[in-house]
Amino acid sequence: MIEKPLRNMSHVAIIAALFAVIVLTGCAEKRAKANDWGYIDDSGKVVIAPQYGEALDFTDGVAAVKVQGKWGYIDPKGKLIIPAQFHDARNFSGALAAVRMKDYWGYIDRTGKATISPQFAAAADFADGLAAVKVQDHWGYIDQTGKLVIAPQFSEAKSFAGGLAAVKIQNDWGYIDSSGRVVLAPQFSEASSFSDGLAAVRIQGNWGYIDRTGKVAIAPQFAQAKDFAGNSAAVKVNDRWGYIDPRGTLFIAAQFNDAQDFSGETAAVKVEKNWGYVDKTGKLKINAQFADGRRFAGNLAAVRIPRG
Repeated sequence: MIEKPLRNMSHVAIIAALFAVIVLTGCAEKRAKANDWGYIDDSGKVVIAPQYGEALDFTDGVAAVKVQGKWGYIDPKGKLIIPAQFHDARNFSGALAAVRMKDYWGYIDRTGKATISPQFAAAADFADGLAAVKVQDHWGYIDQTGKLVIAPQFSEAKSFAGGLAAVKIQNDWGYIDSSGRVVLAPQFSEASSFSDGLAAVRIQGNWGYIDRTGKVAIAPQFAQAKDFAGNSAAVKVNDRWGYIDPRGTLFIAAQFNDAQDFSGETAAVKVEKNWGYVDKTGKLKINAQFADGRRFAGNLAAVRIPRG
């Protein structure tokens, strides 16, 4: 009379235990997949353990990271110095960073205090004292007090660099100065910000580079092209990425599946399915072992580390 209930209780306990193991294992797997960004130093050593849903570059000693679905900011030791509370975030550019609260973007200072209240449909980093913001369906520019200094009128807009910003007017891209005056007429299919005196533009399906007068400095010939940084730019030739110098000469052959800008002497590159880091000879300095990788800032780079 007693044995049967005991056997039934044992069966219930076993089933409950198995269910708990399955649930916990599932949760652990979910956490491992969702929180796998960390930071490495320039030797490839992990110095901030993988624990973030996403992680951006360090700028001026601060990086935006995603913790349990919300964004906050850490210092180079991994300490959370601005609590994770934002629905989206960009890195600091000078004293301010763009953050999203629910549906709208605003700006915070380095204490996490809102200095420009959330009110924009989208927002970019400050550069040259101005930031591109989207008001309803059009882009304009604000100053660091939040005042609109260039009225929303562009289909798209990018950050200022050296006094010029790429803007889309109707179907084509051109460039404006800080007063909003068009200085390079809309004529490009796509355009990027100036860097090292050159800007990547797409002309008739191919990418090349122009100088600040609008003159073509490197003929359109690339499938894709990124900004110059440290006298080099990542370009896509057919289906592979390599690096050119300011004359347009490939000094690292197109061989990578993807590539980031150089930061100092190191750049993140994708080799087949994984990311590693090369020097300016194209030699792997840190083996391709990461599921994703960002550029070095100082001596730290955000990487996504595969879990078993």
